[in-house]
Amino acid sequence: MNQRVSWQHLLVVLTFLAIFIFFSLWSLSWSEEVYRLVLSEVGIVETISAFGYFLCIGLLFYVAGRSSLKDYWYVYLVFLAMGLRELDFDKRFTETGIFKSKFLLANDVSVVEKFVGISVVVLILYSVYVLASRHLKTFLSELAALSLRSYVVFFALGLTVISKTLDGLARKLSSFGVYLDASVSVFTSRLEEILELGIPLAFLYAIYLYFYDRRSSRSK
Repeated sequence: MNQRVSWQHLLVVLTFLAIFIFFSLWSLSWSEEVYRLVLSEVGIVETISAFGYFLCIGLLFYVAGRSSLKDYWYVYLVFLAMGLRELDFDKRFTETGIFKSKFLLANDVSVVEKFVGISVVVLILYSVYVLASRHLKTFLSELAALSLRSYVVFFALGLTVISKTLDGLARKLSSFGVYLDASVSVFTSRLEEILELGIPLAFLYAIYLYFYDRRSSRSK
């Protein structure tokens, strides 16, 4: 049976958000060594975030079986891309990250690297397109029906948008003549890193709910 959103679920979401914000504020008092250990690009939080996406792949394969590699290949690719992105694979082999607009114009990137980078980006975009074309209509209808699994996915997508907005927020606002206080800039940067941890956790729960609902329906 497809579970519905309740006030208890809303309370859980608000609790998680409060924990994320508290953790970000607390991080402002950390020493540089603790910050590098926990929140730097190779820190604990980012590593766990990446591992979370790989767990999504493992859980999807476990609950959906081998046939899911054919039926949901685009989901696997999206999770793989997100996990590798957390590990900074997009800029690990080139001086300029493949998702940056200046990648195509960079003089220090070879033609072969540009071809491979563009191919990867196109494959990811195609996977997202297939995902949206196959599931967006159902996703929206289930949102209207207050389906819990759809709202968990919506929460994950919301965290993705918010975290990407907070990433480099001071730099983005400065281009419009708006300048953030240094402490606010540090806070938003650390909040962004912590919010990203919630994205794979939400997707893990959504995968569980989706296949739990399917199996419950089949058993009736």
